[in-house]
Amino acid sequence: MSRPPRLAERLLHFFLPNDDRDEILGDLAETYTLRRERSLLSSTAWYWAQVFMLPAWILGAALGSFRFEAAEIKRAIRGLLSSPGFTLVAVLSLGLGVGVTTAISGALQALLFEKLPVERPEELSLVYHTWPEDWEGGQYGSSSSADPRDGANVHSNVSYPAFELAQRAMAGSAELAGYAFLREISVVAGDGPAMAAGGMLVSGNYVSTLRLGMALGRPLTEGDNVPGARSAVLSHSYWQRSFSGDPDIVGREVRLNGRPFEIVGVAKEGYIGLSPRGFFGPSDVIVPLPENELFLNLRPREGETTLTATLIHWVRLIARTPEGTETEPLRQALSSTLQNHMVEVGGIAEAVSDDLDIRMLEGSAGSTRCGRTRRVLSGSSASLSSSCC
Repeated sequence: MSRPPRLAERLLHFFLPNDDRDEILGDLAETYTLRRERSLLSSTAWYWAQVFMLPAWILGAALGSFRFEAAEIKRAIRGLLSSPGFTLVAVLSLGLGVGVTTAISGALQALLFEKLPVERPEELSLVYHTWPEDWEGGQYGSSSSADPRDGANVHSNVSYPAFELAQRAMAGSAELAGYAFLREISVVAGDGPAMAAGGMLVSGNYVSTLRLGMALGRPLTEGDNVPGARSAVLSHSYWQRSFSGDPDIVGREVRLNGRPFEIVGVAKEGYIGLSPRGFFGPSDVIVPLPENELFLNLRPREGETTLTATLIHWVRLIARTPEGTETEPLRQALSSTLQNHMVEVGGIAEAVSDDLDIRMLEGSAGSTRCGRTRRVLSGSSASLSSSCC
């Protein structure tokens, strides 16, 4: 993997929070490598843009949120100009801090505040968990976020073996699908130029769990959930934008990050993923989770694969709970399953296993963007909190 510009990387390393630094720098480095294959100049400019782009927007938004007297504004400007070094540090720190928050809020924004073009979105829940301090292993492509009910730090990712265990624990009561965001994929069709696309790695039941309709072809299924299946589904907007709405797209071969994939379907119009305006962007291309090694740099230990590694946490979870189903027993069963698994694989000590707690953030009925409610299940109680965009 190509090394990003050293000075830019050092600036990011200095300002990023310790808990999230390695994951964010890793994501940026992977995207930089993909871009560098096409152009060294543009990839370098893009990486530097990550350092300086957000602070200006954040500072403008912050100033626009308050009312100042003219004298106060003049005094603030004079102070900033008199200490340019401090000003640069302050602006970069503010911008990068908000950047981290953006990275973890995209899926929440889509699920909790916007209507997904799927059947009964109110049955969907994002599954999160608390993270004991001495938990071994790392979160890949994820940062911590605050539970909106009590402010507790929660994380979104589990290992692939933990995901499979959780699926079995929920069988018969609810559906659980796994996914991982891809920030940038290289897409080549025939002899055409490389096109950039956002994407997702998903489990074989992701499309069926979301009840996502298809415009053309078929969805990904459990039959695709094996290494080497090389199946892909396009979003409707990406199909229109990059393939001119070709009605014969199903069955066509494209190269994703240099490897051949068959397009098996086009998703229903309107669906562009769970992070359309978040850090990860729209999901233009959907591919099976077992194909992760072509897109992610997870680095399992010797003798392991990304599908067997128990201490690499890279799979996010989304559940569909049928209306009328009691969710608290389900949450407790998931917590117990994950606690026992992590103790067994040496991820946490048994003495602190109770600190690992599953939290389910439910989507609302979703008829409007504002003034809606969400239920946050935590511990043994459920509470209602209003949410407005």
